[in-house]
Amino acid sequence: MTENPQSANESGEAAEPGKISLEGPLSESLAETEKLIELIRNTSGEALDRFGSIEETLEAASACVAQVLGAFTGAKVSVEADGVALFGDQFSDSGEAPPLNCARIMSGEENPVCHVAMTPGEFRAVMSAGFGQGGEGGLQDQQPLSFAEQKIFLRLCDRLAANFFSAFLQVDDDEVPLKPKACEPSEVAEVLRGTEPVLVTFAAAFAGETVNVSAIFPFDALEGEVNAEAVDQLDPDSGDDGAEQAAANWKERMVQVVSELQIPLVAELAVRELPLSEVNTLEIGRLPGFEFNMDKVRLLDSEARPVLHGSIQVREGRLEFRVAREAQNHAA
Repeated sequence: MTENPQSANESGEAAEPGKISLEGPLSESLAETEKLIELIRNTSGEALDRFGSIEETLEAASACVAQVLGAFTGAKVSVEADGVALFGDQFSDSGEAPPLNCARIMSGEENPVCHVAMTPGEFRAVMSAGFGQGGEGGLQDQQPLSFAEQKIFLRLCDRLAANFFSAFLQVDDDEVPLKPKACEPSEVAEVLRGTEPVLVTFAAAFAGETVNVSAIFPFDALEGEVNAEAVDQLDPDSGDDGAEQAAANWKERMVQVVSELQIPLVAELAVRELPLSEVNTLEIGRLPGFEFNMDKVRLLDSEARPVLHGSIQVREGRLEFRVAREAQNHAA
């Protein structure tokens, strides 16, 4: 009777000639898999202990945020890099977290170097403090930013980017930092894919309130050499009155910024609801039956909210809009 091959293997005897034993390769494969799992555990999650080289850069970045928010609020601002993590799905829409306003700063046409994000409430707290109203009310208001508020948010991001670039971000001569552009938070991870993005949360305290400013950098951008002279100029206690003067003139400069904003307006000349079946039958030459009332015209902002009421008149062959009254609580 021949011996069962399985019994021979279990007893430690050699496998039959012509047959391959998988016991050795399988054991080695499992050992390698365990090493890989351990490596993933050590390099994933929120910890960035292995990135100790960016500590000096984070201090410089905190000084940048403190200087810009100090100028916007007119107050003494204390900023700390409260959280540092590898960026993954933190900006995914969970349905429970407040919405985020996000701006992308590029260096050249295809090189994203930074994203900045704040909730509407945190940004409004900064604005409220700047106008001497305190930040508490703004923190509770998580409604989407109006057109004008979005423009000022991008202005704040522009100032932040300018400070980041002067303090620690290195760029080539042919790659000029571009103006910030609004973007969807969900796009950030895809745009920074392959760059090992790092999310830094700056906790800024002023006027009894604390707001968070999030910034996402490619890791190699944080490894750049810090410009100590530029960072010293950001410190209001360094003897340079530039930051204090900037804070004192904040309201005047913001009034000028707001007054120069280009607000898109639409003149609503007629409104009528039609059944979908009638809309589908409209063709060239048909009259949909709109009745135009030139004496009761509304000007609407980009979100279709009324801004002004007035009338359309004809003078010297040109149409003119004459303002009759202002709409209450309009966005602009």
